[in-house]
Amino acid sequence: MLKRIMAGTAAVIALFACTPAPASETVHYELTLGAGALRFTKDPVLQSFYKNSYVPVYNLDVGVLFYHFVGIDGSLGFVYGKNTIYAQPGIGEQYVLMVYPARLDAVLQLRIKDDQPVYPYVGAGGVATGFYQVRSSDKKTVSGYRYGYDWMAGIHFLLDPIDMRHVGNLRTEYGIDHVYIDVRIGQDVVNDFGKGLGFDFTDQYISGAFGFEF
Repeated sequence: MLKRIMAGTAAVIALFACTPAPASETVHYELTLGAGALRFTKDPVLQSFYKNSYVPVYNLDVGVLFYHFVGIDGSLGFVYGKNTIYAQPGIGEQYVLMVYPARLDAVLQLRIKDDQPVYPYVGAGGVATGFYQVRSSDKKTVSGYRYGYDWMAGIHFLLDPIDMRHVGNLRTEYGIDHVYIDVRIGQDVVNDFGKGLGFDFTDQYISGAFGFEF
């Protein structure tokens, strides 16, 4: 009987020893740089200006994670456009329009273990979209902000298993715990909460990014 108990205890110990550690109970920070495509879906003026198509968007994200499950994510995007607007055939003005969507979201990750190679996440929060428009003929500028809300969903792919020795060096020298690829989709509803003032920057986007977790 004693042998069976000892054997069972040894088996349990071996099981826990071979199982990867759960997500660590510490605060971690994330930094990602990426690019993608964005399309304005509501405002006919913006759709005409950007030819109703997806345009490049560049993103910088910073985040704080608690227990690897929940966190806060802040992102800043940049969209650039240049087009000629015709008041009548043959008579037009050239405009440059730059758009800066800034988001602050609460994030929930489906991450069970610290070294989980793939894990999805969702998030939602508020967005403030800044814009800066320049008319080429007289350099007249128009700028401002519009406010709204957003949602997003994505997947993280850890790159650690590709080269564990290199990741170990990054941890030792720079404090980087994980390196990953992030793929994200989302939507911004930016119409001053339905007030209908000026541009409606409601959009849909998809992006990919290279990230670090500290």
